[in-house]
Amino acid sequence: MAPGGFPNLSIRKGWGTRAPAHSCRVDDPTYVLTQPTWSEDVGGLGYTRGMTLQFPRYCSLAFPAYRFIPGKFPHPVAHPEGHSYRAPGEAEPDVPYFPPEQWRESEAYLFGCDLYNHGYWWEAHEAWEGLWHVVPKPSVQRSFLQGIIQVTAGHMQVHLGKADGVRRLQETSRRHLDVVLDAVGEGAFMGLALAAWDETVRTYWEAVLANPAISHRFDAYPYLRLIDG
Repeated sequence: MAPGGFPNLSIRKGWGTRAPAHSCRVDDPTYVLTQPTWSEDVGGLGYTRGMTLQFPRYCSLAFPAYRFIPGKFPHPVAHPEGHSYRAPGEAEPDVPYFPPEQWRESEAYLFGCDLYNHGYWWEAHEAWEGLWHVVPKPSVQRSFLQGIIQVTAGHMQVHLGKADGVRRLQETSRRHLDVVLDAVGEGAFMGLALAAWDETVRTYWEAVLANPAISHRFDAYPYLRLIDG
């Protein structure tokens, strides 16, 4: 099992084509991607509502052809029609390591933030897991990555209507992020004002779990807002 609670199918980045004339960056307000609305089955009750997540991009890597939802779409890696399919025996791409202070140079980290901010939860988990595998262990950076991976997995559990899964990942992510908060306090880590984001995530989980038929509240979605400073 991977660190976030998804099946351990390892990092795949076959979707990594580039939009021209852009590179990974922080807070470029001119490069905003508006994702098309998609539908969510609210609490498994058979009705849907539109979802639109919009946020400035940090990286120019193109998004996959679809957001993977277990049981609804071809598995991105294992199925020949998956958006990141790799044939058996094909080598995995290397994910370079960058220390926390060089987070702006980490394409895997920034692309994972983009994927998370636009609702590609499985794909964000995969992007960050590749980096998680190469960071020193134990380390604050490793705890940080595992914490945000598990928050991301929690969003998938909300989408699938699995309240117990959300609660479990809420607790495990909390333990990992507490390690980072103990180290940095109110400061930023890898561009993220973690204490403020952590509070936003806690509030979000409380609101989501307050309704027995759990569903996302996209008006309050806890985006990853990176700060350059």
